[in-house]
Amino acid sequence: MPLATSLSGGLDSSAVLCTMHSIGQHQGFTKDWQKAFVACFPGTELDEQQYARQVIEATKAIPVYTEIKIEDCIPRLEKIVYQLEDINWVFLAGLWKNYKTMRDNGIVVSMDGHGSDELLGGYHFIIEDEMRNALSPWPKLGHYLELKKILEGFTGGSNPIRPSLIKDLLILMCRHKQWPLVMKALYPLRSVYRFLKRGHSAPDSFISHFIKEQKLKLHEKMLEKDELAGLSHLNRNLYAYFHDTVLPSILRNFDRASMAHGVEIRMPFMDWRIVCFGFSLPDESKIGGGYAKRILRESMRNIIPDQIRLRTNKIGFTSPMDKWFKGPLRGFLLDSVNSRNFLLSDIWDGSALKNFVELSLEKQDYSSLERAWPFLNAHLLVKQFDLQRSRYCSDKQTRF
Repeated sequence: MPLATSLSGGLDSSAVLCTMHSIGQHQGFTKDWQKAFVACFPGTELDEQQYARQVIEATKAIPVYTEIKIEDCIPRLEKIVYQLEDINWVFLAGLWKNYKTMRDNGIVVSMDGHGSDELLGGYHFIIEDEMRNALSPWPKLGHYLELKKILEGFTGGSNPIRPSLIKDLLILMCRHKQWPLVMKALYPLRSVYRFLKRGHSAPDSFISHFIKEQKLKLHEKMLEKDELAGLSHLNRNLYAYFHDTVLPSILRNFDRASMAHGVEIRMPFMDWRIVCFGFSLPDESKIGGGYAKRILRESMRNIIPDQIRLRTNKIGFTSPMDKWFKGPLRGFLLDSVNSRNFLLSDIWDGSALKNFVELSLEKQDYSSLERAWPFLNAHLLVKQFDLQRSRYCSDKQTRF
């Protein structure tokens, strides 16, 4: 039976596919045993086909390219949201569709690359936090500038991340309660600036900051565990991201998307032996030499094509919500915010959200519209749960 990999063309999924190929060469497997499933977003910055094709060429895996067309997903939109059964920041249509394609092709097991980023420091916010740590208690500017260079490589020159030493110092002061009034003074000014620049404010500003604050409190609570006392600043953070916050959320989404179609996901990076080894490594084995996930890149030498192994820009598995709201999702968006149940919700201010959506559309500010999706997601879930409850009550009355 063939094995699959959900291939993005990034380092992690490429490492899994190429390692499987390397092992398979010595096992006498049939030529069709390995398949690679690539979710494609043509015409958007999220499309990674060019990278995935390099890996497929190197491994001779059988490729299956799935073009994620929102037009195909709209008729199933409520079903997808219901099966994911969560409130997400974007519509994860590509995730759901990729595993559906696997099952349609007879695949029931996929070997994927989850866990590497959380184990080896593969996110921009991890680098940013290490940069701030490099300034305390005494500034280590050489290390700070090395981390700054690594961080800038995450976007590869497109929509670049621009670290700010002043911002990092202010955040550090606030974190250590040395100058909290500065941040409290700056935040309203930033809000006023954004209001004047855009002409309107985001509808979820309070909720977003509330969620971020709660996530930060949870993260800090995880760091207080006794078993983390002997770990470095980096490894303490990675432990919390791996066990308690970031990775569990990602795994929940992938598990629900894959199991909606009866596909099992297996994650080599989460083998307990690799995890224990990973947390025993010093910081410089993870972030150093100009790269994040340094040891993985070194271990994949001559296994992964160097264009992929040394690739620094990171895209991630998300959705082009701005383009979807500009086109196919526009009608759904307007219908939703004008519906009676949405406007009369006792969870959010329906009228304010409706005004925000209509004003954003009028200004063609489609990137801001992404902030409306969590509310639409919640609206659809409530609608689906009410529908299921009605069906259950109806069936129960019929039986009895």
